[in-house]
Amino acid sequence: MAKCEVCGKSPAHYVCQRCRGLVCESCFDSLMQTCVACLNQASEGDKPVGAAVPNWFLRLFLVGFAATVTGVLLMLLSGIGEGSGALVILIGPVPVTLGYGPHASTLAAVALMLTAIGIMVMFFARRGR
Repeated sequence: MAKCEVCGKSPAHYVCQRCRGLVCESCFDSLMQTCVACLNQASEGDKPVGAAVPNWFLRLFLVGFAATVTGVLLMLLSGIGEGSGALVILIGPVPVTLGYGPHASTLAAVALMLTAIGIMVMFFARRGR
């Protein structure tokens, strides 16, 4: 087992998220996920510890979220009184399917298939870890 790169005495069990050094339990800050050497550098005015989200990313996310909500509301308002729709709500392992209009059964079947595909994708993606 590798020795701690900070103290050089104890076996290393952790990896610093800033410098990627192997460190022991006593030289590792589990809250910040960094070694004590990196914490000391950060407190002396070096670059901050942790990843900050860029301001442009937050703005882009909020614009995208607002556009999505606006689009959904416009689609709902344009289809009032006409058309067909379906909805699948998962309550635990039980899917509850709701539908309206002349094509409700077809849309409900498609919604159930897409839900099943989504669950399988999540299952296999999680299994691959």
